[in-house]
Amino acid sequence: GAGGSDHWLLGGGAGPGRQERLVLANPGANPVTADVTVHGAAGPIADASVETVPPGARVSLLLDARAGEESVLAVHVRAGGGGIQATLTDTWIEGSTALGAETTAAAAEPSELQVVPGAVFGGGPTAVRVVAPGDQDAVVRVSVLGPEGLVPTTGDSVLSVAAGGVSQIEVQGVPAG
Repeated sequence: GAGGSDHWLLGGGAGPGRQERLVLANPGANPVTADVTVHGAAGPIADASVETVPPGARVSLLLDARAGEESVLAVHVRAGGGGIQATLTDTWIEGSTALGAETTAAAAEPSELQVVPGAVFGGGPTAVRVVAPGDQDAVVRVSVLGPEGLVPTTGDSVLSVAAGGVSQIEVQGVPAG
């Protein structure tokens, strides 16, 4: 695809043997400059870093050095001079044994209403991660809809997120499937 100019990627976290790699790809014929900002629970962790992605190339950044102690992350990528594609891969290892990996593409554009289609419950803990991208705190409510309508959950379903910050809420008590 042509790529985009504004991406939010929600993934990654702290822990031994955990590594987050951001890959920026430029499908265009001109160099693209990308501002990369890593957000944690309290907001941006540091000033944006500026990366130049050559035409038809990709740049890979390790984020654990910037946010190694943050348990929930969001990465904001803003591109200038053309479109860019962004993915975030979170890997877990113990010694030289791979324990798992997850690759995240850009989330939907920020909005007051988000729908996450196709969630499957019952294979382990399920959480919804959110970022409040503006300069105001956000109050988030998570609801689960099934084929018959609203599905009752146990535990918290409302979450407060600081302006520019990231948080997640565990979704509990949903029947498997």
